[in-house]
Amino acid sequence: MTKTTFFSFLLIFAIAFGVTSCTTEAIEGEFVVGTDPDGGGGDGDGNAACEQAAVDTATTLAAFNAVDQSDTQAYTDACNAYKVALVQQISSCGDETGAIQAVVDSLGDCTPDSSTGSITVTVGTLPMEFTVIDVVVEGTLLKVTASEADGDDKIYFEIEQGVTGTDMIQNFVITLLNRDYTPFSFNMNVFTSEITVNENNMLEGTFSGPVQAANNASLSLTSGVIDISY
Repeated sequence: MTKTTFFSFLLIFAIAFGVTSCTTEAIEGEFVVGTDPDGGGGDGDGNAACEQAAVDTATTLAAFNAVDQSDTQAYTDACNAYKVALVQQISSCGDETGAIQAVVDSLGDCTPDSSTGSITVTVGTLPMEFTVIDVVVEGTLLKVTASEADGDDKIYFEIEQGVTGTDMIQNFVITLLNRDYTPFSFNMNVFTSEITVNENNMLEGTFSGPVQAANNASLSLTSGVIDISY
């Protein structure tokens, strides 16, 4: 699970100052407050309750975003407090579009992401390291995303749990400067991978080879190393 962004904090906090207009911008689409027949938020006390609920949501979100994810208990407590505030906001203000409920659902069980490790690779002559790891398990399929700690570049691929050997990686994509590159063959040079460990929530291996974007721009990847725990 990933933490809600600070941008969401700004949007939700804006609700507190727009309650009297009944419609305010939200995380996705609009939060409609004071017009939901089942959600309260009418005139007088209803509007006051809705405004207070929105302020409480913004306050708990700010606390949640400030928590160190490595402190599991603090993270869980802050996340649960934020969820409670969101649920109260739905009760006090309504949620016609379902946008607030979507945020509640996205928080899951408030367990911090335990994925660690890195993927390193040399792109052309530039060494790169991707240390923000997210591993989603769907059945027996691992969906791995590794992002830069301070940028938008990332690597994504899929692999079946438990398999090792050559060219077991599927749907490999490296995103650089908002452009997606996928493996391709160039003369005798082909993209290849070797997975050596794929068990007990550990994934290790190597990869290298040419990749190409939709506009035919190509890059060479060398010395790719996967070292992930999840």
